[in-house]
Amino acid sequence: LDEPLSNLDVHLRDQLRQEIKSLQKNLGITTLYVTHDQKEAMYLADTIAIMLNGHIFESGSPEQLYRKPSCLETARFLGQLNEIPGVVREVKNNTYIIETSLGDIQAETKQPFNPGEKIVACFRPEFVRYPANERVRNRFECTVVSHEFTGGFVNVVLKRNDLFLRADFPPSVFRGFETKKCIIGIDAEDFLIFRESK
Repeated sequence: LDEPLSNLDVHLRDQLRQEIKSLQKNLGITTLYVTHDQKEAMYLADTIAIMLNGHIFESGSPEQLYRKPSCLETARFLGQLNEIPGVVREVKNNTYIIETSLGDIQAETKQPFNPGEKIVACFRPEFVRYPANERVRNRFECTVVSHEFTGGFVNVVLKRNDLFLRADFPPSVFRGFETKKCIIGIDAEDFLIFRESK
């Protein structure tokens, strides 16, 4: 199937996407489905293959590729991403202390990095916690720059130092922003760490 839903309106697209998934499951037919829509891919697929320039970069289950991709290209394709360049300062039992313009970040990963190595620390907008309680190891004071209501979420642009970040909050949480300043948190395990591209 080559982008079968690409020219349909949103409501019809949602209906047909559910119908395709139901048919595929009931008929037990292996289906190769080509799409540039990451949400569509994650909803329909048991296995996703990410292709770039004619090469498969990575394949796996939707959840695996979304939460723990092994390369930056996959992470970028499968959703919004905050990317922060940094340098590994210290390593302790799979926990990395990383110097960035956001501040020092604690991140957990099983991939090996060395002190002094340049990396890119990433996190998805929906992984931002507010309010950030004391148990969250990474807490940062930010300024709210702008926000847009999208129904189920409020997309918020935050600024810390010269860095702009995206965060997604439920509308009930965003109502709690009484001032332009807020303290957000990101769990150490929610960071994705990649080597800096050459």
